[in-house]
Amino acid sequence: NTYIEPQIDATFTDIKQFDDLLDNSHLHLKIDRSKVTLSDIAPLVPQLYKFDSPISIKCDIEGKLNNFTAHSINIDMANKAIALDMEAAIQNIQSLKELNITKSNIHLYTKNHGPQLIRQNIEVSDTTLLNILSNAAAVDFNSNISGSLSNLKTRISLSSGIGDFATNLTLSGDSTLSRLSCNGYIESKGVDFVKIL
Repeated sequence: NTYIEPQIDATFTDIKQFDDLLDNSHLHLKIDRSKVTLSDIAPLVPQLYKFDSPISIKCDIEGKLNNFTAHSINIDMANKAIALDMEAAIQNIQSLKELNITKSNIHLYTKNHGPQLIRQNIEVSDTTLLNILSNAAAVDFNSNISGSLSNLKTRISLSSGIGDFATNLTLSGDSTLSRLSCNGYIESKGVDFVKIL
């Protein structure tokens, strides 16, 4: 039930560029029509053997392996019962100290029956997290992250049947990343702790 149709273009102006694939090779990955059924990997992850709802995947990513831009990544399950939209641009991936996120926007949302769909299709012994997901009902999650690990800015908002949460945090550190500090705020509104516990 799973099929993936990737289109991959690679550009090299000189054969010597093979010696430095991270910085010199330009790649373009595009997936327009692909579906993944998680039950197909049940031999590796037995908990997914009932998960037969197909997941649609689309993406458009280009750049060099060390500096790439994800123009769009879209994941959709059961006609947007659960959906993820993402775009990102990341530089200097090979070095944690020099890694820089110029753009990272994530939008995850579910319809009321989305979390219930997950609960019905995943077989686990401890259902605590699945129960929380079911209580959350419709979920709308947004995040925006930018900067380097020595000055990383994050903004996150989450609305759900359990309550609303928001953060605006900055992670700061020295050039060696041996010391990190965090400042900003985390706030919540209308949280129903009974649904969490």
